[in-house]
Amino acid sequence: MKSDADSLAFEHTPALYEETPSMPDPISYQSIDQAAHALRLGERRAEFTAAGNKPRRSPALMLIPPLILFGLVLWMLASAGLLASIIGIGFIVLFVVLIGGAVAGMMIKAKDTQGDQAMHIFDEGVVILGAKGRVLPYRWDETRLVRVGVRASWESDGQARWSYGLLNAATPPVVMGQTVAFSTMIANSDGVDLGNITRAAEFERIDVWGPALEDGITRANAPRVLAELAAGRSVEFGPAAATPEGLVLGKKLTPWSEITSLRIDNGYLLVKRQGKLFRSSVLANDVPNFLVLVAVADRLGAVSLG
Repeated sequence: MKSDADSLAFEHTPALYEETPSMPDPISYQSIDQAAHALRLGERRAEFTAAGNKPRRSPALMLIPPLILFGLVLWMLASAGLLASIIGIGFIVLFVVLIGGAVAGMMIKAKDTQGDQAMHIFDEGVVILGAKGRVLPYRWDETRLVRVGVRASWESDGQARWSYGLLNAATPPVVMGQTVAFSTMIANSDGVDLGNITRAAEFERIDVWGPALEDGITRANAPRVLAELAAGRSVEFGPAAATPEGLVLGKKLTPWSEITSLRIDNGYLLVKRQGKLFRSSVLANDVPNFLVLVAVADRLGAVSLG
């Protein structure tokens, strides 16, 4: 079986998720356990439910405003002496049908939006139970993670809230969190069918499951990238690249031996080399598997992410 390290390289080997003339239909799974077993994801480590699964307004509360309006209409018809007329009865029937349809629509929409969505994290991947019971599994070593920082203008990058996107050749892409830049997903969608992209619920405890996704992706992919570099092959990270010689941002190559710090500065990658700061034109949000690149730089150049 071809390794992800072989797939990641853009020099001497095919690119990860290289587009093919036709893409296979995604496999449909009936349950989370079935998907986890089929993909050999190991033991379940955590489960997170949708924030929207907190008690919602009951149907009775949803009916209060339309019932008040209905009462007002009845009073107006009675005042005009039309309540028992054909016109009055027609208005009443029409109003009941419209209000009933509107309430049913709101209830169906709320169920479809959140439903029983959940995220299950395993040793070797994650399975998301999406809207309408859709099961979406992702192995760490076969998935690209897009991480998008969401922060107010007065907050530092360290205070940013992160939203996430998962890109996989075999499973429809999914986006999660407070907000996601779909343009970033599109920019990193080589070999992925965006026609089935799914917007999952806002799962509770993003401060826990977010780092769990980051750790799983990094743990599975960093050793593969290091092996590619050791074999003399370069690995592409969107607008950035790790080469045997060093880190490439844009068209600028920085040797690993000169890198002493790599961090995010106002959304952009900032490299400190031999006491001098170099702010690149590369946005951290645009780099898929960004923390994998950081881990590789940490290993090769004693880098720390600030």
